[in-house]
Amino acid sequence: SFAGRRIAWEVDLREIKTKKLPELDDDFARDVGKFETLDELRGAMQADLMERERQRAREEARGTIIEQLLASNSDVAVPESLAEEELDRRIDELARTMMHQGIDPRHTAIDWNEIREKQRDPAFKAARTMILLDAIAEEENISVAPEALDHALSGEAARRRQTKEALRAKLVKDGRLEQLEQQLLREKILDILLVA
Repeated sequence: SFAGRRIAWEVDLREIKTKKLPELDDDFARDVGKFETLDELRGAMQADLMERERQRAREEARGTIIEQLLASNSDVAVPESLAEEELDRRIDELARTMMHQGIDPRHTAIDWNEIREKQRDPAFKAARTMILLDAIAEEENISVAPEALDHALSGEAARRRQTKEALRAKLVKDGRLEQLEQQLLREKILDILLVA
């Protein structure tokens, strides 16, 4: 309704605020964490950035290895049941993530069939990858050390802010402890292939 018309507005300015950033000094370092000096904070931030870059590069290299593994073993058949199980796991994981965010997946406008169809090819690819990595583990007689499983449980328990024993009991109850062990084994195989 105001298109093409000139309009005048009158405004009462009550206050002007400016954002004042804290000084980058030792006091700032102590305020943001367990650092005594600004140099310690900078060092920790640099180490964190370097670790993130190492993780990104590692994941990229793993992806390349998986692509090469899949390309050189394209004739490996994936049982429909395994692919469907992976597809169900992906959908369950999405629903669990939503619930952790306080969203009831049953009361959303999500087309679950559409999501399932979009995830079908990635699920088949993941299932084929699992078959190949499991075959390598079996052929080379590679397993996960109990200490590695214990370490993974400790890390996940700390992330979830619960005890390792409580997490282990929950995973056993849900039948997911073996899945964690398989995941660790597959990651170990990928790490071995990275250095090979």
